[in-house]
Amino acid sequence: MHIGIAALGAWLASASTASAQHTIIRQDGVEVACKVLGSANGQLRYDPGSGEKPIACGEVLAIIDERLMVHADPCAAAAALDRTSPNCASVLQKNGSVVKCEVIAGMDDYWRIRTSAGVRTVPAGEVAGVLNGGEAFLFTEDKYAKQFMSDANTLRMINDVSQCPSGYGEVRTARSQARQKPILEAAQKKAAIERAKANDGAGPVVKARMDTARGLTEEFDAAKLTAIGVEKVKQLEADMKMITDGAVSLSVRQEKCKQADGLFQDAYKDRVETSSVPKDGGPVQTRRRMAHDYLIHLLSLGKKYTHVKVDFADFRIGELERQEDGSYKGIITVQQVFAGEIDGQRVYGDVTVKNIEIDIRQYDKLTKDGMKKFWDVFLGDISVVTTQRD
Repeated sequence: MHIGIAALGAWLASASTASAQHTIIRQDGVEVACKVLGSANGQLRYDPGSGEKPIACGEVLAIIDERLMVHADPCAAAAALDRTSPNCASVLQKNGSVVKCEVIAGMDDYWRIRTSAGVRTVPAGEVAGVLNGGEAFLFTEDKYAKQFMSDANTLRMINDVSQCPSGYGEVRTARSQARQKPILEAAQKKAAIERAKANDGAGPVVKARMDTARGLTEEFDAAKLTAIGVEKVKQLEADMKMITDGAVSLSVRQEKCKQADGLFQDAYKDRVETSSVPKDGGPVQTRRRMAHDYLIHLLSLGKKYTHVKVDFADFRIGELERQEDGSYKGIITVQQVFAGEIDGQRVYGDVTVKNIEIDIRQYDKLTKDGMKKFWDVFLGDISVVTTQRD
């Protein structure tokens, strides 16, 4: 089973909340999303969603439980799969290395991850598989599943939570095979077409392009990159609206928090300053949080208010300044209007002018012609300029 690199992001995005909580890796490298029910008489009992089935223990390389821990003794571990400690994500590279991390974003051409040493980018072409919260184990080819799951040292590294970045949360694995199949078939068809084009000299399979959804551009263009920064600020506004919307399910809002993390250069280092004005007219109260913590804090506003309004207006764009490391920084100033209501009655509101930093820097992207440098735009620190009660 080969999955086209271009389909990896789509496959991850399609993961469902089906009853499957475990993944069985067979001796031939095939993955089976299922619920492991137990073991007896040398057989493992599991339910892939279509009813209970048996499989000989000797035919199973490993089981990945809902906490992302890998068990090389599947039948012995079957009774205690849901009682392990939570693990963080693992990116398995084709050179045999294991990177413990939190996945920030999975793009067509690269994975953006946070490790204990900071944020880094891994070209998709170097990745053999990814074990990530919200998805079952994903290998680009069955041969990698056999290679990694049969190596005791690799399994030890995958299960080594001491190498995880700080602040990673509890995760669950889930995958719908019914939804997965057409995506895989489409990816295989696309990969076959691209191979045919490459073989008949029809032109390059991979071509550099401008993509405002991801902010990719090979040439530095201050106007275009700043425009992408504005779009990302607007995306942050849209994400904040959904995260604070109590009418949306908590699981959807939590997922939106994860996606919003990816807007920042490093959501665990970048800081967001917030402010409030006391009812008695006292001095403005401010607080600084990590961007990640700020987004999580927005989830709690549903406990304080029955309705929250967040709007950005009056965008003002500053000049870009080149940094010593070759990157560029700029400031986008916005006016944020906030209002909190309880049962239709407005109980708090303010208007805050905020400076939102944009960070423009290069990263390596794998193309048909090898690694090339492309520019991308991320949000940085967000600070309060002024706040007035509304």
